[in-house]
Amino acid sequence: MCKLSNSKIEKRAIEALENIINKHYTMDHQFNSMDKEMSWDGYIWIYKNINGTQDKSNLDDKVPVQIKGHVDEQKKYINKQSISYEVSLEDLKIYFQDRGVLYFEVFMSKDGRKKEVFYASLFPTKLKYYLESAQKKGNRKSINVVFRRASKNEDDFYVIVKQFSNESKKQGFGHEQLVQNAVKEVDMNRVKEVSATVVGVKNEYEILQRLGSGDVSFYAKIEGSPFSIPIEWHENSIYYMTSQIDNAITIAGKQYYDSYKVCADSNKGLAVIFSDNLKIDLKKHEFTFEARTDIRGLSFDAKFIMALLRNQKFEIGKYNFPVSNFQISEDMKSNLKFFMDIDELLVEIEVEYNKKFDEIPENVFRSFNKLIAIKMGKRNDLFTERAHIYNWYLEDKYIPLVIFRGNGAEKNEIINALYNEEFRVYVADKKGKHYTVPNLACIKGKVAKKLYKYDKILLERQFSDAEWNKITEDSLIIAGLNLIHAYDGDQQRNYSLLEFSKKIFEKLVNMFGKRNTYTINILQIKKRQGLLDENDRKILMKIECDNIQEQCAKNILLGDKMEMEKSYNKISKEDQEVFKTLPIYTLYMEQD
Repeated sequence: MCKLSNSKIEKRAIEALENIINKHYTMDHQFNSMDKEMSWDGYIWIYKNINGTQDKSNLDDKVPVQIKGHVDEQKKYINKQSISYEVSLEDLKIYFQDRGVLYFEVFMSKDGRKKEVFYASLFPTKLKYYLESAQKKGNRKSINVVFRRASKNEDDFYVIVKQFSNESKKQGFGHEQLVQNAVKEVDMNRVKEVSATVVGVKNEYEILQRLGSGDVSFYAKIEGSPFSIPIEWHENSIYYMTSQIDNAITIAGKQYYDSYKVCADSNKGLAVIFSDNLKIDLKKHEFTFEARTDIRGLSFDAKFIMALLRNQKFEIGKYNFPVSNFQISEDMKSNLKFFMDIDELLVEIEVEYNKKFDEIPENVFRSFNKLIAIKMGKRNDLFTERAHIYNWYLEDKYIPLVIFRGNGAEKNEIINALYNEEFRVYVADKKGKHYTVPNLACIKGKVAKKLYKYDKILLERQFSDAEWNKITEDSLIIAGLNLIHAYDGDQQRNYSLLEFSKKIFEKLVNMFGKRNTYTINILQIKKRQGLLDENDRKILMKIECDNIQEQCAKNILLGDKMEMEKSYNKISKEDQEVFKTLPIYTLYMEQD
């Protein structure tokens, strides 16, 4: 077979384009064979109306083109979806000074029967990218440009031409300010609006695929400017589009999710996203589980995965999705069980813990594991009685719990000592009659000072439900003092805690009359509120103390540090340690 001349190759390349263009009602061409305009091979004319005349009044645009023809003897390029091909930098610089070019590389078989048309929409920002890339790489003569296969359908081909026309019109000449000031990646934080116009698409998925073609440019509005500026173009960018679908996901009739997301990308990827932790790649048939959310979210996903292991399929609406041979490692099983166990426990003890997995400190994980061990009965040597108060330490705060020992191999029952409405604290008189007191009375001051959670409504209900009499008086005092402790330990200094405590002591005064204990506690509350006045000082001066501890408290409130220390030194070491646990001692430590 004779070798084709360059003129024949070029002519056949031009004919390949002409054959497509001639079939379309709103396109025409003016190509120059062997009589080239500098760096261009002519134009594709596009018109506005299908039924209009092809004259000046109906002209939409005159699109500059470059056409290169090649014989693909080794069939290296024919049947490819995209190729990388060398283009002269000198030509690219000329195109950049203009509005760009629609560049075609046409490959044909030896006999000329098989032709493949590839194109690159080289609008100015795209040319800017290639020229800057060449400079960074030290290229002096040429750079490889990505070309994509053009459809031979005339309507699809028109979309390519029209898209280039739109982008090149918007951007103008490469040397002008609009292109020179294209928005860089580092400046995206200044962007308040991003837009793109995609020609000839029918749905969101088609938009995504077109974005992946490299034909479409994005435009941005910057803070302080009403004008749209092109965003810098980058090769191999992948675009993503996510849609939420409101449809139930079930396994064996049990619903796990009421909605899900579908994520498609411009590289034809497709994934079902069950949650922030869990997704399935439908292209690769792979599940991905990454701990991103809080414990509650991880537990939901863990239950789904374990159910999937058992059933090997899930349902979306009425459609089944088999996942044959779905397996996970033993380490993952262990992690999933941990998430489910700790979530179950947190629900059981009525504690919300909302930190995301990667924000949870190591000491908290140790605390979780310790509580799980207690639940499983592995730490029962710590508990000698049927019911035991256990102050669980979480994030430098206490959560008072009640541990009910199980029998034999039974798990222990764990409940919240303060906020479980079925758990009540009682005190008994000499005859064995029981009286209800606030749950707050059963915890120590140091615990009250570092409570993980303060629920004013539930605690107020407990005080309301409590029995107020001589038998419960001491417990009510302890509970009132614990409220002051809670205020001292609260970083936000919640004054409602003080008001709550003050009401308790005022009620005790109304019930049992004025006593030094009540007066001192009411006044130490006022001291914390900044409301202690001269009148209160006079009341303090008149108090005749029944014991040295009262004298210490009186001197603290009067600000007489020297007299307080004199009195304090008269107390036994044991009583000194007890005094240090009282909220009045906190005021002493805060004095200069």
